[in-house]
Amino acid sequence: MLKDKQCFDTIFANPEIGNDASRILLIQPVFQEEDLEEEYQLIRQLSGRTDFQLVPVPVSNWNEDLAPWPAPPVFGKEPFGAGASETLQRILEILPDAADAVYLGGYSLAGFFALWAAYQTDRFDGVAAVSPSVWYPGWIDLAEKQVCRSRSVYLSLGMKEEKTRNQTMARVGSCIRRMHALLPETSALEWNEGNHFRNPALRTAKGFAWLLKQAPIRTERLVLKPNGPENLESTFAYTGDPETTRWMVYLPHETIEETKDFLQKAAREWRKTQPGYYEFAVWKDGIHIGAVSLYLYDEGRTGELGWIFNKAYQHQGFALEAARR
Repeated sequence: MLKDKQCFDTIFANPEIGNDASRILLIQPVFQEEDLEEEYQLIRQLSGRTDFQLVPVPVSNWNEDLAPWPAPPVFGKEPFGAGASETLQRILEILPDAADAVYLGGYSLAGFFALWAAYQTDRFDGVAAVSPSVWYPGWIDLAEKQVCRSRSVYLSLGMKEEKTRNQTMARVGSCIRRMHALLPETSALEWNEGNHFRNPALRTAKGFAWLLKQAPIRTERLVLKPNGPENLESTFAYTGDPETTRWMVYLPHETIEETKDFLQKAAREWRKTQPGYYEFAVWKDGIHIGAVSLYLYDEGRTGELGWIFNKAYQHQGFALEAARR
């Protein structure tokens, strides 16, 4: 785990990180010097990945530093302030350009902060808003008028969180359902057992693990990313090519609309908490050159691996390199 910006140059200068692993950052606001070691280990366990850095961003005043605008207290006498903009700016300033992907996440008010930040900047590839304070006064009204700027958003809530006597916080269930409806199709909503205070480390780890499933995978020459409709024309260049697809069962695609339908289905599969298959776009030097796929059977106990590449990039070892990774 990292604790300050000075570590980034050292991390990315490491040959193992620079050449053989994705440079992925998980950013999480924490209260003062909160220990994230348990969460870090859970993320590794749940995601199956080790090529990431968990970066805690300490805040000294929880209700002030993570709130976007003033609001009255819901418990006790401490109101909410308006320090979120300053906190977000501090986070943006420490982010290196060399990162392959940057995800922002947090629990409770920090989860709400992550969600709010997704509407302020496109710097985050995804956010994990875990048991977020979406009951915050004025938030849903604002979200209905603005557009989320992060591609992937993970929401979660405890099933008992809306069953509270506090009338303000009891709105959290209806608010998160509305929030999910407003977000892009690449978002997910997961319900957890218990109330707001149950297993925060595990819940947050589940959110980051979901994002990591969609994070780039780096090889020596290639980068693998979730495939989707944004790659329509470059995908149709090989799915519609009779020469490339002559031995394939469901190809070639006769029209680009067939490819669009396929990519939309692939994108929907990526959003599931337990996908049945994974369709990766393979990139080389910023060019989409092909795809590798993993289809899972028997509840994930067996699977089928496949690949297809634009004929201009065949016979160069790219399929083997991508499939091995």
